[in-house]
Amino acid sequence: MDCSLFCIEQVIEKNNSVLIQTSEGNIFYEKLANTLHIGKEELRELSDKTESIKYNPSFESESLKNKKNELLESLVLNVTESCNFACSYCIYSGKYKNERHENNLNMNFETARKAINLFSSRSKNPSSISFYGGEPLNNFDLIKEVIEYAKKTHPEKKFVFSMTSNFYNADKFLEDIIKSEIHVNISLDGPKEIHNKNRKLKSGISTYDKIIENVAKAKEISPDYTNLHIFYNATCENPDDLSTIIKFFQENEQFHVSKINMVEGKGLLGEEIKNPNIQDIFNLMVEYREAVLSKKDPGILRKFFDSGLKDIALRNSEVMPTELMLNGACYPGNRKLFVDTDGQFYMCEKFGGRASIGNVNKGIEKNLVDNLIIKFLDIRNDYCSNCWAQRLCNLCIQSSKDPKEDISREGLAQSCNSNKSPILLALINYALLFKKNKKLLEEYILQLNKIGR
Repeated sequence: MDCSLFCIEQVIEKNNSVLIQTSEGNIFYEKLANTLHIGKEELRELSDKTESIKYNPSFESESLKNKKNELLESLVLNVTESCNFACSYCIYSGKYKNERHENNLNMNFETARKAINLFSSRSKNPSSISFYGGEPLNNFDLIKEVIEYAKKTHPEKKFVFSMTSNFYNADKFLEDIIKSEIHVNISLDGPKEIHNKNRKLKSGISTYDKIIENVAKAKEISPDYTNLHIFYNATCENPDDLSTIIKFFQENEQFHVSKINMVEGKGLLGEEIKNPNIQDIFNLMVEYREAVLSKKDPGILRKFFDSGLKDIALRNSEVMPTELMLNGACYPGNRKLFVDTDGQFYMCEKFGGRASIGNVNKGIEKNLVDNLIIKFLDIRNDYCSNCWAQRLCNLCIQSSKDPKEDISREGLAQSCNSNKSPILLALINYALLFKKNKKLLEEYILQLNKIGR
């Protein structure tokens, strides 16, 4: 492996600790005191001593249950399950076990009305109402009805409206979209040739040019709208394209990127997801650290590394606590409420018809919420007790989604590596930034706290 910039030479994972040997020195993390060490060979001895101590804290759910009276922040309405695209990696393409297939089901206004009334009675002010699909524009008549109804019947509320859209047919609705100030997350997978390879119409027609034309039309109508209300989500289908996609967005700053996703591997039938080239990731980490140390904005690299860096910096320093909070887990039905086309409630859109917590007629059902929390608590305590990352891992309940049922130990196991890898990268970034310039690192973390990243 080319280590001219940076590379990991070896990772030694144990119950209480992990030793990371890199081209820039050894990094040792232990969960007893939740501490990080940077040094040379003596860290191996420290690792052995750490493992001689028996420490198996358990997770508790009371701190999560104490959030039960917090107000909702976001309502997500699945307005349609239909879509005009046939994306190669879509989770609703039929390639994933026990996920719904794309179909023509639409939410009706009565279902949406009931959901809005319940949400308005127990949500923050301001709060958000989002439209999901399928392709939400396929049921834009309902979206217009929802916005009008929400504003008319709940004038005391400030609602922020948003949707995730392929934006291909947006030219038909631009006036209404702009008038309603809908925030739009447009799915755009980077350069034209990469986007068109994966995101085609069902007829096979490429889509990049039409999307860009629609954005230009929106800008003609209202330049301020496009600057403040349009953002972009990208999915990297081929990990070899990751650096190219990142470079595209770095060079085209008019595309305000919210997120770059990798393709979901859990439940994929008959295929294995290819992992990103590790040296590409190392090179991005070097670029990120250099930006921080030179007081430059890391830009799009923030999407990959800021959150993990902040988590390491703000980790709990208590020595050997016997109980751990379920960090990363939302109280079901609090922060976000997802409403399917048939009116069933779920924690979020990623549950895919699993683990319902109520419906528009009965409301959020406390017994279903309590059972879900208890089940997740048991899964975490069973699977995670001997893991070095136990105090750093922010797994949400959805991470334990099982392709065969609702949530399970097996479902969590399938998510483990994809959640643990970013923690390793965050430990490395934090340790090497600390080693190079502790003061600059602290200033950067303070900046992250101020902007809420």
